[in-house]
Amino acid sequence: MKNFAKIFTMLTLALAMSFTLVSCGSDSSDSDDNPIAPDPVINTTWKDTHTYSDGSKITYTLKFATTTAVYEIAMTQGTQTQSETMSYTFTRAENLVVLSPTQAGKATLEGRIENGIRMAITNASSGAEIAVLYKQ
Repeated sequence: MKNFAKIFTMLTLALAMSFTLVSCGSDSSDSDDNPIAPDPVINTTWKDTHTYSDGSKITYTLKFATTTAVYEIAMTQGTQTQSETMSYTFTRAENLVVLSPTQAGKATLEGRIENGIRMAITNASSGAEIAVLYKQ
């Protein structure tokens, strides 16, 4: 029994010493070491204007907030401008932004971001390209 008590005491001491030699690593949290990059479309504006030979212009503007976006198409001919504004919610995965309409009868749009500055907007159901916008 004396041998058992001696071995038990030695094992207990060895175990206690091993806890003091184990390091917990860095005191900083993982979020400090690997910060989450901000979403590159939040609070940005993407735009393009086409001018035609008759002097008329069409301007496409897409403005992103945190979870919503506003898409505006403005057509100018002479001194008259007509515009349509559409509201969307959006999700982003990698370089694809999916814009879901908040108004009935509007199409779901997809935006493919290239090089962080160019976004090709297509109608999600037909695949037709609507516009190519540039980050402002």
